[in-house]
Amino acid sequence: MRQSALGVYRSPITGEPLSKAGDGSGAIVEIRDLSGNRFPMKDGVIDFTAGAILAGPDNDARRSYDAQAGDMYENAMRWLWQAFNEDEASVRNATLDRLDLRPGHRVLEIGCGSGSDSELIARRLTGGELFVQDISEQMVRLCQKRLDNLPRSDVAVEYSIATACPLPFEDASFDRVFHFGGLNMFSDIGGSLREMARVTKRGGKVLVGDESVGPWLRRSEYGKIVMNNNPLCAAPAPLDKLPENVRDVGLNYVIGSTFYLISFTVDDGPPTIDLDLPHQGARGGTMRTRYFGQLEGVTLEAKQMAIEAAKASQRSLHVWLDEAVREKASQSRMEPPPAPIESRDGDQRTPSKR
Repeated sequence: MRQSALGVYRSPITGEPLSKAGDGSGAIVEIRDLSGNRFPMKDGVIDFTAGAILAGPDNDARRSYDAQAGDMYENAMRWLWQAFNEDEASVRNATLDRLDLRPGHRVLEIGCGSGSDSELIARRLTGGELFVQDISEQMVRLCQKRLDNLPRSDVAVEYSIATACPLPFEDASFDRVFHFGGLNMFSDIGGSLREMARVTKRGGKVLVGDESVGPWLRRSEYGKIVMNNNPLCAAPAPLDKLPENVRDVGLNYVIGSTFYLISFTVDDGPPTIDLDLPHQGARGGTMRTRYFGQLEGVTLEAKQMAIEAAKASQRSLHVWLDEAVREKASQSRMEPPPAPIESRDGDQRTPSKR
């Protein structure tokens, strides 16, 4: 592991920076955070899940991918491309085109699998850095073997075993973040998408995709057959789980319209908006007053009286009501407290407020 790469990682437990620990011979055997948590490193791969109790879906995904790693996984991939009459290389390259990868970029691939996309990304990153991770060690090892055989050596690659929530990386570390295939099985899809946005630089791009039959096909025989064959294809595209600080959101469907691709750029917070820009017209007010200034409901007769009074005064309903409420409230504060009344048993009591 390069020293510069170590600064990109952070402890998924405490969020603290990490340091290397060797075995005395110069080999790095583990990574530690400031609180003493240890993450083993073997043959260039950091395991951020060692000793962790994974959430049910994450643990199930790990077991599934560990079991499939190798011929079973490759056979399933070949079936997918043949069944939908798609050219694998064309689809993968067209997908990565959406990331707009540039030489020198630092890229994170979450859920690298056996490295089919990782190899294509690495070939585009002249002088760049590629961080690949997966929850399955077996998949990470397959990806590592694949990338180690690349003839080019001008791309720095780092490997880790980790969950997608939390991600073991510092804020705003990556120019691009990519994930394809697996999101439907994450234990916290919304949290994972927030994590992807967190580790992406402002203005950087994120591209995620997974199974999901297009909504227009779900009632068709085609859609029903696909969803019956793979229930994950019934999952919706998780647009509702995106964080508020994303921009330029795009949604596309690929591979026979049975996989979605969601792309977005990352910004700071929600979109900017002028909450205090007055509305023109009879109702008046601003977005702020209309949202935060709502009062208890009044009778329909009182509401109509207010509308007519505002119209007669040639002011908006907002201005008329605001002035009327302020005036009445001020008068109430200046009025003396009500005199006590005599109860039936002769005691002096102050009327209760209602």
